Amino acid sequence: MSERIERALVLLAYFIERDGDFWVPMYEKFEAELQELKDREDTKARAHRRLMAYSCRLTTSEGRRPVSATTYKTRRASSFKPSNAPFASSRFWTNSVS
Repeated sequence: MSERIERALVLLAYFIERDGDFWVPMYEKFEAELQELKDREDTKARAHRRLMAYSCRLTTSEGRRPVSATTYKTRRASSFKPSNAPFASSRFWTNSVS
């Protein structure tokens, strides 16, 4: 996503050079969006590092195997099945049409 915004900023910079100040507000908006996206990615990276540090600490103190982010995502995704849902008997989960 950030690559698309950066390409748009380059294009807007060209328009600003060619047409003047008309495109400046849009350029500023895209710059702010790009910065917000980078900040969010930094936060996600910090959260991932914290999770990895915590799982390593559990491994050393309790003798457990560390949980990687991939394992966590896989477990989380596989835990949701229609049979586990509170509306499992709903007609939306069946292939037949009533």
